Parts: sequence; C-alpha cells; structure tokens
Amino acid sequence: MNDRIFSTNGKRSAHIYKAVFFRYARKLPNLNMTSLNEFVEKNLTAECVGSLYSNGYVIMSGYIPAEVGNMYRAEIENLHMLDLLKPNKVQFNVSADKVYFATKPNIFEADMHDKTCQLNAELFKNILETDKIVDHLNNIEPRLNLLRWSSNKTVKLQLNSGDGACFPWHYDNPGKPNKRKLTMLVYLNYDWSEGHGGELVLWPFMRDKVEIKPTGGTLVLFRSDLILHRVLPCHKSRLCFTLWMESDDTNSDSDLLLMNSHLQLRPSFLRDLPLQRVLSRAVYREEYQLSIVECFGNESSQIPVAYHDAHVAALLKNESVKVFVDSIRQEIGLDS
Repeated sequence: MNDRIFSTNGKRSAHIYKAVFFRYARKLPNLNMTSLNEFVEKNLTAECVGSLYSNGYVIMSGYIPAEVGNMYRAEIENLHMLDLLKPNKVQFNVSADKVYFATKPNIFEADMHDKTCQLNAELFKNILETDKIVDHLNNIEPRLNLLRWSSNKTVKLQLNSGDGACFPWHYDNPGKPNKRKLTMLVYLNYDWSEGHGGELVLWPFMRDKVEIKPTGGTLVLFRSDLILHRVLPCHKSRLCFTLWMESDDTNSDSDLLLMNSHLQLRPSFLRDLPLQRVLSRAVYREEYQLSIVECFGNESSQIPVAYHDAHVAALLKNESVKVFVDSIRQEIGLDS
C-alpha cells in the first residue's frame, strides 16, 4: 500500500582587468591556473570531508591566502566592469500562463557556463573545466559519488554591492530535477570586519544555527540537499564564488516522499536526511517569511511570501502532518 503524503518538488575596457590580474600574478610567479584545485587537494582531508556525514558541513577559515584569493577577486571585478554580472532573479509560477520574476536587490552574478564570461575569467573557467576537486573528494569519500565533466558542475560568481542585500532561507537543492550534491563557497573579502554584514548562516535541521563570517580565504563545504541556509544583510561590497557539484544519487523517492509511516517515528530521524526539505518551510515558517521580506522588500516580496504561505498551508492541511510538525517545533523551542 502506498502511504505517500507529500513530495518536495560604469563599464571599463578589458585591459584594465589585465593590469589588475598581473599585479597579483607577479607576486606568485610559480602559481599556475589550477591554484584553487591544488589548495583543495592539499588541505581538504578525509577527516574534514567526513564531517559532511556527521554535521552536514565543513568550515575552513583562512583557507586561501590573499595573494591567491585576490586573483580570483580581480576576475569577478573585471566581469562586473564589463557588465557581465547580472541581477539575481527568482522565478515564481503564479499560474499556468503567468510567471513572476522577483529580483534580489544589489546582488549580481555570473554563471561560468557563459562563453563570454569564460573568455574574461580564465581562473574560474579552469575550475569549471577541470575535475581535480571532484576527483579528490571522490577519492577520500567515495559515498559522495560526484559526477565528472563541466556539464555536471556549476561555478557561480557573485558580487553583493551592500545596502542591505541578502538571501532568504533556502536549500541549494530543493528537489527534482536538481542534482546538486555538494556546495563549495569561497569568500574573497580580505578587508571584512564586524559591521560589514553578509554573514552566511547554516541551519542544520533541528539543530542550532551556525553563523560564518565571510572573511577572505574562508571555504565552506556543505550538502546541497541537507543544509538550510541564508545570507544576512550586507552593508559593504562582498564577493564570493560557489562551486556546485552534482551526483546521480540525489532526490531518490526516499529523499522526496513523506509517508504515513514516517509520522510514527521520532522527528529527530530527519536531521541527517534530505527528506527534511518536505517539512522545512512548515517547521521554520516564520523565519522563512521574515527572510523573504528582508531580501525582496515589503512590496516586491508579496508574491514570494504568498507562494511560501500557500506551500505551508498545503502541508498543514493534513492533520497528521500538522501534529508531526508541531511536535518538531515544540522540541526545538519554536512553540511554547
């Protein structure tokens, strides 16, 4: 018997950049274009990666020295000068024939699958086209089963220009057809200090939040289908890049389908399972809503908030699910 309940489903010319890049390159005459790959191979050990299965994440502060990080930062700045970083937009299917795009203010990004970006950012092109990081991670933790080739990776460059720009709570892999298994974030803000904002906050399910300062050289690795996270309001320009690595073993039926049998278990079984995503919005509903408004603003957040509220209402309409969600909220102190 199938007891399924829910499933989750001003521009400048390019030669200016070259001057910036070679200023950093002269400081590292023996550094080739695979520098990030080499840092990963040398420093990301089996012990570190093992914590992906105990905590869901790895944090390495001061991982990449400024001499290296500033080379990558210069490429992002160059793409911004060339107007190749575009506003971050989120699509909402309002109805069968109507789509709404919500823009995250002051957040600009580039996807390195873009051929024009590849021509102007050789370091990031190298990360996309080589498999050294994927191979290293698979060698020390075969359970990851990450896919090789550039078609199974995404390298996203980001410039947050400040003025309160932020991200709401979300999973990098919310469900099918997404295949992301791991998220690797690298921060390039070597002059960051308290008050600049833009902290990354991880929220492992039914555990305490983990706040991470976006200081230059910090590397964060986490399970894309397991770690809820957001970015706090940023008050100064903040640069980073993300490498998403895919796998064929994400989003199986057991990751997506909430069954009646699950509701008979102690809620803590969800802590280490992607199935948590089905209930996450209902469990943390107020935090989701507040972060959406904070990100998009009061007026522009109306449709994203309505989408969120409708999702939560559909879940809680089932009385058994509501009782289960309420028990989780009480256990973690969200309901008195």
